[in-house]
Amino acid sequence: IKPMKSKFVTALCLMLTGANIFAEDFELPAPTKGEFIYYTADETVYDKNNSVVAIKGNAEIYIEDGQTTRVIKGDDIQVHIKEQLLISNGTTVIEDEKGVFTSNGIKFDMASKALLMEDIKADYSPIRVLSTKSMEAKDGEYILRDANITCCDLEKPHYTLYVGKAD
Repeated sequence: IKPMKSKFVTALCLMLTGANIFAEDFELPAPTKGEFIYYTADETVYDKNNSVVAIKGNAEIYIEDGQTTRVIKGDDIQVHIKEQLLISNGTTVIEDEKGVFTSNGIKFDMASKALLMEDIKADYSPIRVLSTKSMEAKDGEYILRDANITCCDLEKPHYTLYVGKAD
């Protein structure tokens, strides 16, 4: 973590420790064993009545599940706590050690681990998704719809393949 972000996370932890006295009836769900989620952002707003956390401006959510670390980056991310739903509006980037997805919005059901993305580009070597209308992911299976893909590593690939649906 960068020094400035590290100071921010430390300050946030200290504030939350003190805020615990005033937040007796508010509890976030505990992560599953081996899972850890944390974030940084320019602004965070919590709507207690609707149980929605809005994370805005240079938002980065880090999800560690014991096997891999994923980073979700965006400018307008909402976490609906009761519904266990993460929604990102606008350009969203998901990175892990295998590759990068860039999308124009995502919906992620945290309970079922189902992911829906729209207007996607991806680089998961050797496959590059140059464009696709939508992608669904669940249980390690990905379904692309109306996708233009290639295995060529040139910036302007010398061939592409259009598929209506790919698993």
